[in-house]
Amino acid sequence: MLQAWYACRGSTTEVAKRLHCHRNTVRYRLNKVRDLTGRDIADPAESAELHLALRAVALLQPLDQSGTGTGSRISARDSGAAARRASADSSSG
Repeated sequence: MLQAWYACRGSTTEVAKRLHCHRNTVRYRLNKVRDLTGRDIADPAESAELHLALRAVALLQPLDQSGTGTGSRISARDSGAAARRASADSSSG
């Protein structure tokens, strides 16, 4: 869902079309991302952390047997954990 959000540049209407669901479902899922990660997609800094975490998790996913990778479905929890680690690393340095 987050991948679609960033690909559609934050348009709930476009995400809903891409995922074949209602705009309110997109909003609900974004609220769930906020609840699970502690990051609000509406805050630019927190949104950037989520985006970077999403990309990092995708890059770190091991390749599956076909060699295509498994990074296409990343949970909000994985992204949030990566964002928290990145935030902690940057503040301790």
